[in-house]
Order: sequence, then C-alpha cells, then structure tokens
Amino acid sequence: MTSVTMSTNAIAEKRILTAVVAHAVKDACIAPVLLGKVAVRPHEDAQSAMNFFFNTKRSGIDAYAIWLEFDAERFREKLIQACFDNVAPKDLHLTDDQRRNFRANYKLFRNAPVLADEWTYDEEEEEP
Repeated sequence: MTSVTMSTNAIAEKRILTAVVAHAVKDACIAPVLLGKVAVRPHEDAQSAMNFFFNTKRSGIDAYAIWLEFDAERFREKLIQACFDNVAPKDLHLTDDQRRNFRANYKLFRNAPVLADEWTYDEEEEEP
C-alpha cells in the first residue's frame, strides 16, 4: 500500500469519526420526553449522546479525541459554554431550541447519570 493510499484512508476515517461527533452533538439537542405532565426524561438518542460526551466511566468522546487529535475536555467545556451562554456561537449551527434542549438534557444527565444500556423505556409512553 502506498503512502498516498494510507493517507487517503486516514483522511476518510477521520471524516467518519468527525461525522459521528457532529451527529452526537445534534442528538444531545433532541427535546426531552414528557412523562405525564411533570417528570421529564431525555430522548433515547439524547441520553446516548450525553453518555458519549460526559460519562466518566466510558466516554466515547475521549477515544475519538485521540484519533481526531483534539482535547476532549476542552471540547466538553466549549460545548457546555456554547449551549449555556446567552448568545449562540455562529460556528456551532444550533438553534436556540436545540441549545435549550441540550441544557435540559445535560441537567437531567447530571442529576441522574445512567448508562445508555441501563435506561429503560415503556412502550406505552408517548412522545409529545
């Protein structure tokens, strides 16, 4: 295999990993699900994304950061800052609603972090 082929493969792999991270950011911004009129829980995809970013025992972003050559902790800080600041950063491309959903999901995760495979869903529950 030539060095050009290896380099092209590495670039393609980094693009895939980058797309996964970008998709996780969008998933973290899915609106929480109402249970009745009071309680709230994250959408299944949002819960998975929160685990990907913030689970201290098995965070996926740490492994991706190694391959993509960025600081995972700084990424977490910037993501939180971008979603909690009063003004949305233009380079993040998230709406105010998405940022609000992220804040709600993050607060739910921080109050009761649950591993994605331990989170259960009732089939009878309806999403809003």
